[in-house]
Amino acid sequence: MTDILDEENAELKENDNCIENENVHQKKESRTWKESCHNIPTTSLIIFLLCVILVIMFMSMLIFAVKTGSFKKQKEYFCESHGCLKVAAASLSRMNASYDPCTNFWDYACNGWMKFHKFRDGKGSRSVKDVMRDQIFHQLRFLIDLVPDNTDEQSPERKVKKFYGSCMNTENIEFTSYRNMQNKIYELGGWNIIPGTWSQKRWNKDRMIVELHQKYRVNVFFKIDVGLDDRNLSANIIKIEPANIGLPDPSYYHSPNEDQIIRAYKKFIQELANEFSCKPGHAYHFSEKIFQFEKEIAKILPSREMLLNSEESYKKMSIKELRSLAPNFKWLDLLQAWFSPSGIHVEMQVAVVYPQYFEHLFYLVATKTDEDINNYLMWRFQLHYLEHLPVRFQYLLTKFRQSLEGVEDHQVKEEERWHFCLRQTNHFMGIAMGNMYIKKYLSSDIKLEAETVLNKTKESFVRAIGDIGWLHNEEEQETAKRKINSLIVLWGYPDILLDENKITDYYVEFIVRTNYLQNVFEGEYFLWKKKQKNLLSSPIPESWSVLPQSVESVYETLGNHLVVPVGMLRVPFFEAGQPEAWKYGAFGTQLAGKMFQAFDMKGLQYQEHGQLETWMSNSSMKIYLDRVKCLNNQMFELLNKIKMINPMLWSVKLLSDIGGVKLAFQAYKKYVESENNSFSLPGIGNYDKLFFIAYAQSMCEILRKEKVETQQKSLESPNMIRVMSTLQQVSDFSDTFNCPAGSTMNPVEKCRVW
Repeated sequence: MTDILDEENAELKENDNCIENENVHQKKESRTWKESCHNIPTTSLIIFLLCVILVIMFMSMLIFAVKTGSFKKQKEYFCESHGCLKVAAASLSRMNASYDPCTNFWDYACNGWMKFHKFRDGKGSRSVKDVMRDQIFHQLRFLIDLVPDNTDEQSPERKVKKFYGSCMNTENIEFTSYRNMQNKIYELGGWNIIPGTWSQKRWNKDRMIVELHQKYRVNVFFKIDVGLDDRNLSANIIKIEPANIGLPDPSYYHSPNEDQIIRAYKKFIQELANEFSCKPGHAYHFSEKIFQFEKEIAKILPSREMLLNSEESYKKMSIKELRSLAPNFKWLDLLQAWFSPSGIHVEMQVAVVYPQYFEHLFYLVATKTDEDINNYLMWRFQLHYLEHLPVRFQYLLTKFRQSLEGVEDHQVKEEERWHFCLRQTNHFMGIAMGNMYIKKYLSSDIKLEAETVLNKTKESFVRAIGDIGWLHNEEEQETAKRKINSLIVLWGYPDILLDENKITDYYVEFIVRTNYLQNVFEGEYFLWKKKQKNLLSSPIPESWSVLPQSVESVYETLGNHLVVPVGMLRVPFFEAGQPEAWKYGAFGTQLAGKMFQAFDMKGLQYQEHGQLETWMSNSSMKIYLDRVKCLNNQMFELLNKIKMINPMLWSVKLLSDIGGVKLAFQAYKKYVESENNSFSLPGIGNYDKLFFIAYAQSMCEILRKEKVETQQKSLESPNMIRVMSTLQQVSDFSDTFNCPAGSTMNPVEKCRVW
């Protein structure tokens, strides 16, 4: 239990008052052996002597058996290093060995962890990664506190502290931010629901759309970005794709009106309108109209399955052709404002994701009045900035978000202010905070240890390619091998974080003031300027998509690279001195699972360098999909129980999990073979068992029942489902725990996917 306490409460003690612990030593009187013997009754002494004789006889028989060869049981060697004992104690504290691992491995591995951890900040779930993320936030908070007030105003550290401080100044936010937002509403042409602010004659829809996208980075109707051209990695291109709407997934809008989430969302919209002085009757009408508008947009949004098919959804066309597709948007004016002075012209090629959406959007918008469009645009603007307004606005947003987490209205709990402000500072100034983090906390030794696991896992991946049965011919096998060999791993942190001058130059245009909301506006504009410059910059196929202080690795299909941040190098994923079985089980499985995304339904459409290009035959794809269906059929009862809306897509994700565990286990066994290193841990058993326990304990999670219901509409499934479903398909697991055929964790029939 001590180790769990250390995990959860691992915030830096530099923030705490020093508390001196006094140990009180109690001396006990000792007696001599003779004095003790005088007090032993005669009967007890006889029993004691008989026991000694029996032990001697047993030892004599054992020695005789060994000498004659009739006893050949191999001696079990325990690892008793500090790292081994620490891992053993921590693992046991997270487990509950009263559960049968062949029946319920999840509770066997994680029940102790789940009993100790509690939900926080009104969330519907809490996982190992959430705990790790909080630990890093505590460290970053400490580093901000250490920045001297007299630091150079232009230094990134000073800007970080100033931004964070403006966010913590809630008194100033209460006094100024609502007024600032009102001014922005007037600047954008007014809002129809606020009396006296909007005039149809002077309001300009096109100008408002330009400003929302460019100046405020509000993705309304569509999202504009710059990135590598999927079909030509030697060039950057403007990308335009459908924007998200208010609810997390379009499927929500198909629910009946009495659905709890639908009611909560409409109430949220109505209460927000009331806060902006909209009359009560008008606020209700406004809420219904906004929801109906979004429901109509949800009908024309592409499904997740459609977006996974990049060959069909990714289309390049000229701005002129885009204008013909959706003529009620002034595309040339919008893109020239976005990328000025980049020489945007009507013949310029842009990438449009799912063009059918834009064609349908044209007809949808054409049916709406100016009042409808004004209300919707302003609603999206407010939704984007709502959490930065006074506490009464934040409360409305928190209450709605927590309804998605399964939290009742009367239980609404605001996120701790320091945590919120750190999250916002990390969003706008993450590179500067990453520099502060690695300078203080990164050890070169542990980075080298982790890099070894990473490289060994990748080597195992190359060896495993020949075992992929659904690749139909040798040419495809060779292409797959080249793709793995070409996989680029961005490990640790980007080089810019080691160059103080480059970081200072990076933030030179970001002016941080004392007014928090103004800083947020400046921050959004600053990030837009960075995107704008990318259009004229040289393309970089291997770009960092996560910050080094993140705890999640990411595989990027485009460019075929894996990003592994140093934030992952902490308990329980990785720590110096851990047994290799633990490192490969917790850390290696995370990396290997991401690597296998190179061969998921989306990854298979991209060739070895991560460029959109078909390389797999239809016959191989059919075999692949048949194996996905096999998984889907085997998991049918489980998926149906939690009413997963996209079971087929979830099965595709499960493929990566299964491949990741198998691959990491092979890499670990290769290490054992090369090092002749096979031990056991006290209370755990052999290292093979430790590997699978480490995998499960890296995924431990508590989850509200209501949260599961919201996950049904996404590709996210409970970690419990992921762990159980994955290990059911891994024969090495059932062999290690001697699970009988037909038991829960060892189904008689398995789907051979890798």
